[in-house]
Amino acid sequence: MLNPGVRFGTPGGAAGTQMTNWPHWMVLPQGLLRAGHNELLVRLAGDGLVGPWISGVAVGPAHALRGEFMLRDVPQRLVPQALFVLMLASLPFGLRLWWRERHPLQRHLVLTIVLWLAQVGLYLFPDLPLRQSNVAALSVVLWAAFHWALLSLLWRLAGRPWPWFPRVLAVGSVVPLGLALVVISTSQRPDLLAALMLPATLLRVLTSAMLVQWAWRERSAGALLLTGAELLWLGEPVQTMLVVLDVLPPDPFMLWPGSALPLFLVMLGLATQHLVRQREAAAAEREAAVLGERQRMMLDMHDGIGAQLVTAVRLARREDVPRAEVAALVQEALHDLRLIIDSLDPGTHELQPLLGLLRDRTELRLRAIGQRLDWQIGELPAPRLLSPAAALDVLRIVQEALNNAMRHAGSAATLCVSLRARSGGCELAISDDGTGIGTGADAGRGLASMRRRAERIGARLEILPGAGHGTVVSLWLPDAAGAR
Repeated sequence: MLNPGVRFGTPGGAAGTQMTNWPHWMVLPQGLLRAGHNELLVRLAGDGLVGPWISGVAVGPAHALRGEFMLRDVPQRLVPQALFVLMLASLPFGLRLWWRERHPLQRHLVLTIVLWLAQVGLYLFPDLPLRQSNVAALSVVLWAAFHWALLSLLWRLAGRPWPWFPRVLAVGSVVPLGLALVVISTSQRPDLLAALMLPATLLRVLTSAMLVQWAWRERSAGALLLTGAELLWLGEPVQTMLVVLDVLPPDPFMLWPGSALPLFLVMLGLATQHLVRQREAAAAEREAAVLGERQRMMLDMHDGIGAQLVTAVRLARREDVPRAEVAALVQEALHDLRLIIDSLDPGTHELQPLLGLLRDRTELRLRAIGQRLDWQIGELPAPRLLSPAAALDVLRIVQEALNNAMRHAGSAATLCVSLRARSGGCELAISDDGTGIGTGADAGRGLASMRRRAERIGARLEILPGAGHGTVVSLWLPDAAGAR
């Protein structure tokens, strides 16, 4: 026995030691070969998935066989080992990125690496303490799951060129998996399990056609590299099938599984490039949002506080204007400034506390003119959070409605602010018991401004007559309106 480490499996028993595509270097004992005719016997054993076959036997001096052996040993043993180590090293980084960002591309990349590791590990460490039927079933299930994850990732890296491809991929992967489970639970026939590996190969051909079309359209370095690496990877099952059928010789070496290394490297590079672009795009979006928020604040301050201060300065320069009128304008500008500051405070994005800040300042003004504030803020089923922009718009709407009621409601004695939960959202209402806000020019501009703000945050504003008399300003906030 020149290789006593080989364990041959018994029919229906535990699987033997797999030596698929592994070249073996054996030193013949001194004096084994004699002058004249010598006969070398080689025992082979196969299974239901792959029958017994041998690529060739060469006998001769070590220096004459070393080159031929290395030509097979490097791609068929050393390269798969390097691929396995590279996958192990990249898996923790992929898991960390996915855990932090939870992006679908990262999830598919991690899942593909895990299943790919299992595939290569089954090749490098084949001596499992399992029955032959269980090893065959594990190989088929792993084959289908791995191809679904990998081909789905290739589709994403190619920019999702065929919208119908994920559905075809799902059917071509789920159906063989289901049939494999049926075969495992009933007959456990290896020949039937081997037939269920064919759909994944057909899906690989379809994926290759998709990548060729994508590379021809893009004509970029990344597209060409990914397509070329995938076509090399596709040569694995084609070569294996032709060698097993004795159509091609296994020379100079077998592609499986070493030819997967270029594909993994290219995919890893493209996936990293995609993640970098996504982060840059996210950073650009955040910067644009910050700039947009700054511009909105500047415009709001210019149109509100700026106009009030300019008017206050002009009135202060006139000797015939009472100082109380100037002080009222300055006080109004300070009130608007506080609204903006309140909307930017991270602790006041919840709707009820935000309205509470407005209440404290409004009651003092109402008491000064002999009006009463009726505060009816009810409980909501869940905290209602608003973005800074939406928070300011809501406060502006409430402020404008209260100002209109104080200026134009005539004999109103009470102003009421209420918040109630409604199906699918909540309703914020500002009502008075006066004669109504009227239809003057100031009121018209105020109503138009409130409607614009309501539309901007996805809410609905209605101006309704009160019960008997007065006016109700109703702001309907659906659950998605003004969210972060």
